[in-house]
Amino acid sequence: MMAHVKRIVAPKSWSIGRKASKFVTATRPGPHNAGALPIAVWMRDHQGLARNMKEIKQILRDRQVVVNGKVCTDPHIGLGVFDIISFPRLDKHYIMLLDKTGR
Repeated sequence: MMAHVKRIVAPKSWSIGRKASKFVTATRPGPHNAGALPIAVWMRDHQGLARNMKEIKQILRDRQVVVNGKVCTDPHIGLGVFDIISFPRLDKHYIMLLDKTGR
């Protein structure tokens, strides 16, 4: 499987800009299906915690992100519904939920 997909064919549930750039990070196989949102996309495009993939990898390498009680070091891990994402150093916690339109 490739480490990226084209933004134009990414699932609509990701709610990312389709014309911002050509490619976006893909998910690796894991506990959620292929439609899961990669943590790198969530951190960069949804939360604005990083500007690029280099910053995301540095944050994850420093073991600053905890997903469902486990330290996350992989930028391609998929986030599914009701996953809990925590940043212990920042004392911030998020829960992945869907809105009425499934995004």
